Amino acid sequence: MSLGKSWHKISILQVDGITGEIFTMVSNQGQTPPPQIKSTDDEGDKITVVLRVRPLTPTEISRKDSNIITFQDRGSLLINQGHNQKKFSFDAVFKPEADQEVVFEESGIKKLIQMAVEGYSCLVLAYGQTGSGKTHTMVGSSTQAFLKTDIFGVVQRAIRYLFSVFEQQVNIEYTVKASHAEIYNEQIIDLLNPQPWRHLALRWSKKKNFYVENLFQVECESVNKLLSVLEEGSRNRHVGSHRANELSSRSHAIFTISIASKIRDPTDSSLWLTRKGKLIFTDLAGSEKVRNSCLSEDILTESNSINKSLLVLGKCISSLGDPKKKYGHIPYRDSKLTKLLSESLSGAGVVLLIACITPSSYSVTETINTLRYSTRAKCILTKPVVAFDPREKYIGTLKKELQILRNENQYLKTQLSFPTVSQNQVQSKDKQTITEQLKQDSQMTPKLVESSLYEMLQEYMVENESLRSENRQLYQENGGLLQEQKQLYKENETFLYQLEQLERMSGMAMYANQKDRWPSYQTPPQLTNSNERFGAGYKTKATTTYGQILLKFSTKDCEKN
Repeated sequence: MSLGKSWHKISILQVDGITGEIFTMVSNQGQTPPPQIKSTDDEGDKITVVLRVRPLTPTEISRKDSNIITFQDRGSLLINQGHNQKKFSFDAVFKPEADQEVVFEESGIKKLIQMAVEGYSCLVLAYGQTGSGKTHTMVGSSTQAFLKTDIFGVVQRAIRYLFSVFEQQVNIEYTVKASHAEIYNEQIIDLLNPQPWRHLALRWSKKKNFYVENLFQVECESVNKLLSVLEEGSRNRHVGSHRANELSSRSHAIFTISIASKIRDPTDSSLWLTRKGKLIFTDLAGSEKVRNSCLSEDILTESNSINKSLLVLGKCISSLGDPKKKYGHIPYRDSKLTKLLSESLSGAGVVLLIACITPSSYSVTETINTLRYSTRAKCILTKPVVAFDPREKYIGTLKKELQILRNENQYLKTQLSFPTVSQNQVQSKDKQTITEQLKQDSQMTPKLVESSLYEMLQEYMVENESLRSENRQLYQENGGLLQEQKQLYKENETFLYQLEQLERMSGMAMYANQKDRWPSYQTPPQLTNSNERFGAGYKTKATTTYGQILLKFSTKDCEKN
């Protein structure tokens, strides 16, 4: 066993459903352990930031540039500016002698690949000034980088590791698709189908967020097929030569590996779930000073476009890393680069930032700017989520709810007379445990439960019949009251007719009309002196008639009430 590269797993850490492993070194020799997913509070996990320092180039050595970097422990370094020193700390710092294999093994990319297979969106971002070693870190800088495995960049090594993960998984179906695009002078070009006049449109939708319309995707079933897609896109990328770098990348390259994995639902073996993860490798063009570049018109236009998009990216990183600004406006829409990276930077994915710098004193300003931006990126918090197929996710949710309701319904039916488990316990128990409990209870008291249900049914039937009888009786009583009401109307009409006849006989029709056809109980004054006999007879008869009428009405009203 090599003591310099031995790591011992001491515990397992759960972060938002993601299993992270904590390692401790067996000996104090060898390289630093790979940075792991950090567990923070409920706000989320911080972006992982690693730093790679390249060696001095022959040009810098011939120019007698001094080395401004002093390495301290495994994650920090000092930048020397004359008499001043500035300290920066990161999750891992790779010295100039660290090769490609060390960077891949200890930067945390393996963990991102595993998370992408599980359905997370993972971004690997190479950031730094021109000539700092970004492209070399990502895909290798030599034309033989795709033929010699020892000089493979982290992307080629990630592809090989990805398919090794597939081989270790059983009962899981994987579909891998790859696309390769670049942003050159704020125009999106498909590197797998390059046309000078063909610029792709950047669209937005609620489901996809920002995406490139009509971007060519290739389904890859093997390591070699995926490597050939990467090689083809890298060959078509815009590069240029100037003082800072002979083979300088003049565009932002975005290589995306989409991974769809079908797994069985652990709660329902008949249901398949499709997880949709992504591995996004972004090799940014380097920031540069225009005065240090070639003064040709093309180079000047490219440099301005690169610096503009990197400036917007820096603003987004600064805003996201500032607790006072991260909930405000983030200028994602100010450049196409930040639009495409907005999903990962905003917190929905997992991000690994590889900052690349040069130790040359000639580029101390650009080096410090890179370190400052990288330090701010460490403060960005993310809450990665697994991406499922929306339709399958909705169906799965409905099936789970249905199963819970069925279990609860069955349990309540069985436990009507003997409640032993609460509803919360029913939902918390495993489906198999509940089923076994139901079987035991049903075997113990089948007759008693059946008898109880029968008695309840009989009570409901008796009560129902009683209500029906009461309704019939009420209908009959209502019919009798209607008949009595009609009879009273007829009698009232007869009494009114008789009253009118009496008024005409007495010659008091005018007086009766003035009193609303209701005669007074007093005798008319002209009958008190003359014609006394007739008047007395009239008064007696009229009084008797009205008494009978009032008595009749009173009697009927009492009977009606």
